[in-house]
Amino acid sequence: MRLITLGSFFAFAVQGLAKRGIAARDPAFDPLDFSWVANWAAVGDSFTAGIGSGNVYSSRKEDKDCSRYDYSYPSIMNQYFGSSVSNFTYLACSGDTSVDIAAQIARISKGLDLAVMTAGGNDLCLTTIIKTCILNSVTSESSCQKAIRTAQTAIDSILEDNIVSLLNSLDEKMDARGMIVLSSYAPYFDNTTSDCTNNEDWVFPGQAGSTSLFLSTAHRTSFNTLVANTNAKLKSAVDKVAKTASSTVIFADWSAWGKAVGGRFCESGSSPDPSSSTDDYAMFYKLPTYKVFNPGNLYRRDEALGSDSMLGALNTTSVQQQIEEEEGDFDQIIDTISNRVSKRDTPTTGVCGTNSGGGWLPDDIGKIFHPTNFGHEAIASYVTFAIGNAMAKEESTTTPACNLVNDLTCHSDKSSKAYASDYSMYAHTKEFCKSVVSTLNDKDSDTKISKSYNKGTVDEVKFTISKDATAVSLDEKGCNAAVNHILDGCDADYDDNPMNWKSGGVYANGAYKYDISPTRTNRPFPVPKKPSAECSGVYHGAWTRYNIRGAGWATWDSGQKTLRGNSTRCFGKGLTGWWLKYFDEPDKDGYEWLAKFNSPVFTEARCYANSKVQKWAGGPSDDGCR
Repeated sequence: MRLITLGSFFAFAVQGLAKRGIAARDPAFDPLDFSWVANWAAVGDSFTAGIGSGNVYSSRKEDKDCSRYDYSYPSIMNQYFGSSVSNFTYLACSGDTSVDIAAQIARISKGLDLAVMTAGGNDLCLTTIIKTCILNSVTSESSCQKAIRTAQTAIDSILEDNIVSLLNSLDEKMDARGMIVLSSYAPYFDNTTSDCTNNEDWVFPGQAGSTSLFLSTAHRTSFNTLVANTNAKLKSAVDKVAKTASSTVIFADWSAWGKAVGGRFCESGSSPDPSSSTDDYAMFYKLPTYKVFNPGNLYRRDEALGSDSMLGALNTTSVQQQIEEEEGDFDQIIDTISNRVSKRDTPTTGVCGTNSGGGWLPDDIGKIFHPTNFGHEAIASYVTFAIGNAMAKEESTTTPACNLVNDLTCHSDKSSKAYASDYSMYAHTKEFCKSVVSTLNDKDSDTKISKSYNKGTVDEVKFTISKDATAVSLDEKGCNAAVNHILDGCDADYDDNPMNWKSGGVYANGAYKYDISPTRTNRPFPVPKKPSAECSGVYHGAWTRYNIRGAGWATWDSGQKTLRGNSTRCFGKGLTGWWLKYFDEPDKDGYEWLAKFNSPVFTEARCYANSKVQKWAGGPSDDGCR
């Protein structure tokens, strides 16, 4: 379960009232106010363009060609900046390298208040690594290692200088008090699990063969290391330019968020199916990775039959020829992604070249290994919060603290004497979330929904959920985790509670607040440490009339499944005259209910005098029946 929802993190980052531009420290200044952002721009590569996240940004040809989308992190930020924005220049283009991004910056008019950028990944031919080491059906370890070495060489030789050049060019476009934010990349993989190696096939779907490399922990570690080395050079470039720039230049590093929320590829328990609920927090898009082929085996598709058959007697030469042919065929497909994810002018043009534009693969394919909606929310949050920190430093005011909204308060901590049985509460958590989540998501902010359970019993309880104006969509999984967090954490905080009574509580988790409140406040107190009962049976010829009083058991179901159900379990059919009443308050002996019913004769000794039914129903084992 996430300890802080991303929506609350972003909401925290965008709140504020004061105006930027106060010359000296002012106690009213809020570093998290963005009303000073009137003229701003977003430039960069596909991470800034947001390929696949939301809908295409507009119907303009340029937006379609560059795969700009309306749930990219700049789009999210622009929405929250609101009416203060008079001009937003959005030139980021999927596939652009540093040379191409330099051309983007050249198109921007001067006087920017803010500029954001993600850049550099396409200078490293990272798409070649993804293609050669992961997606290609027939490849070799030497080819994969060559691609990795090529990327590391670019990191060491050209990356920092290219980013310095871009940042200096942006600095010339800024207002005197402008701010530039360079965003990081983030590691794709959990490199500790084995499922991606043993139980998944990451080969591009529909290819003719499969001798793919294993997505081993060693490979995943290499890929993550490249991302870390890339981010280190980006940070170094920011530090270098910040010393001489006229504007404020900062770095926003969101690379830790994927691990924090379990959002990387190959996380423990994640599914090969990208649409599975286990991948709800995935930070990047992926294709289905169901196990189809065994790496190391060569297959050929029989086009006439539409099936795959293993080639039997293939010598080394024919296998190598097949590999070369299929690598050539696949290059024609996957290079389309390269064209949209690897391009370059001055800065230095690397071995990846520049963005040739065009490409016929749909963005549903081009978006793989790019941030999801959830990933772009993370980038927007980190970028915006980095701006707030920089603002606080610039204005010599208190740096904003990220106060995580993750507060649980048990009702018993507030001296409440209300409680209910653990079973009576846990039994309704799943139904509650299933019934309210979709309704809540359809409602406006500041919405509250309540449902009561075990009505008319001493275990009556009310479940409530509410959301504030910063809320994003909630899912049942998150709701279930939250309500169970209350029940797990609020074991009626009394000195001695062997029966595990629950006091309920209030849990504020991000933009949502959950409240589980038992209704009865006049139950026996201190809480019962064991169930109690008083039973009497009166013989009436063919039947026996029972009167049973109880406390600490049969508290939630009017005795239907507990006392009545276990009575018929003991002696079969024949129970008549059933009646159970919960008292408005405990009687003088502390009992909370009275049950009356008839049973056939000869049931007292074998069912009630020995407390068999009472024990089965959760009651005491020593009251007997007189």
